[in-house]
Amino acid sequence: MWHYCAYVVKKSVPFLCLAFLVSHKNLLRGEEVIEQTKGLTVELSIFVYMKSAGKSMQKYLERFDFFSPEEIEEAVALGVYESIQKGAYFFEEDKVCDKVAFVQSGVFRHFYYDTSGEEITYCFTLANNFVTAYSSFVSNQTTPEKIQALTDSELFVLPKVEIERLIHTRKGWMAFSKIIADKQYIKRENRIFLLQKEKAKQKYEHLLLTKPEYFQNIPLQYLASYIGITQRHLSRLRREIAF
Repeated sequence: MWHYCAYVVKKSVPFLCLAFLVSHKNLLRGEEVIEQTKGLTVELSIFVYMKSAGKSMQKYLERFDFFSPEEIEEAVALGVYESIQKGAYFFEEDKVCDKVAFVQSGVFRHFYYDTSGEEITYCFTLANNFVTAYSSFVSNQTTPEKIQALTDSELFVLPKVEIERLIHTRKGWMAFSKIIADKQYIKRENRIFLLQKEKAKQKYEHLLLTKPEYFQNIPLQYLASYIGITQRHLSRLRREIAF
């Protein structure tokens, strides 16, 4: 709904603004008036998208009964809308992660380079989840992790310093931080179990059973890296199981 509203606003606002400026005998040249109206259009569009992203995060947090409305509203007020193009990075290696974001739309992969320079994909984050370089975020240490957008994505970004303040001063956020920590531990453990399975077919079937959405949103080369096999092997397994 918000995206539709943004389209309507972008079509109508420039003409309304131009009429306003002319009717009030603004002496700016025509080019300057147009530039001002374009600026207003962009700012209003960003506001609309930011409102949408904040609303998405609010709905997600309302699923947890330990949050008070005030705790959710306070967090939403701290966020900033950000769009990331396909292939761009939310976070790059050898830095300390100082932010966390709610993914309104898009898909992200978490990866690092091994000693031979090969990319190792070890995690994915899809829409309606929070994304961050978790180990760096909690330890305040640099990390080899990179987080890349696999699609054009929309985020609602919150600074670490504000998240930490909420965790230390709000009971709901303290409880939520424990849930996130538990999920991160389980995610890492599940990946270890997956990689320790002896046969590639077992790895593929396990992933297909537990994460079918991955096959709808993530390119095969990254899925192959995630389960520790080659892309050619993964393609062959898909054909075999399909028949």
